Amino acid sequence: WAGMGRRCLTRAPITVKRRVASTIRRWPGERIMEAPDRERGVRVPASLGIEKGANKVEGNARMLKEASISEMKRLGISKEQRVLVNRGRGNDELAPSEDLFRDFQARKQALEREVGRGTPEAHNRAFVECRYEERFRRQIEEDPRALDRLRALAERARTEDVYLVCYEGPEKACHRRILLRLAAERFGAPVEVTGVEPRY
Repeated sequence: WAGMGRRCLTRAPITVKRRVASTIRRWPGERIMEAPDRERGVRVPASLGIEKGANKVEGNARMLKEASISEMKRLGISKEQRVLVNRGRGNDELAPSEDLFRDFQARKQALEREVGRGTPEAHNRAFVECRYEERFRRQIEEDPRALDRLRALAERARTEDVYLVCYEGPEKACHRRILLRLAAERFGAPVEVTGVEPRY
């Protein structure tokens, strides 16, 4: 699977929080390292090149984070802190292309007829079956505007918390997590991933 064996060379801190342990993605040949604060359920994929314990961000360190639209108010995320990455919100260079969005929606709707409308299972299976991550990564990596924007957000996250915001809750796959991974891999951004990432 294209790009799945890529290893991150950055030493940036990456916090990976999981609410559903069975959804933790493992890259080919990867082992999952338990963080020292196991009770919080924080795990760091070894393939990201992060040493044990490096996911703990001390003091007042800032990060590039994620949230759903419904979480913004509950988390107290200010307008200045949030970057809406869904289509039509002024940041389309960080949103999925129309073709990718249409393919994903068609596959999800077909699966919803099998497993139920609005279910995480239909959503996450569609995400995998339409090769969402592979296609979205390629889209971002081939777009200089998108990379410039992601670089700027990575730099900003070194001095303040910045949230990438889209519709999906933590139980459903979302392209904002791919953006977080890319920001860490390419620009060394300190990031926090809190939602599921379906296995491939």
